[in-house]
Amino acid sequence: MTTGWTPHPSQPEHLPELDVPPPGRQRRWTVLLRFLLLLPQFIVVAVLGIAAFFVTVVGWFAALFTGRLPA
Repeated sequence: MTTGWTPHPSQPEHLPELDVPPPGRQRRWTVLLRFLLLLPQFIVVAVLGIAAFFVTVVGWFAALFTGRLPA
């Protein structure tokens, strides 16, 4: 019994080909617009990160004093 598939020696191995067209030319204002759309996401992530930090600190102190994690 063989452990793997081996091609017949007389047949060449067929490799897959991937044909991806190059990206089209972009206008400068669309690139700027994408950066402007990132700003609200960065603000939300920063606020959530700060909130997660304070919740973690409060949870740690609550677990330290009560002996169990808050619900």
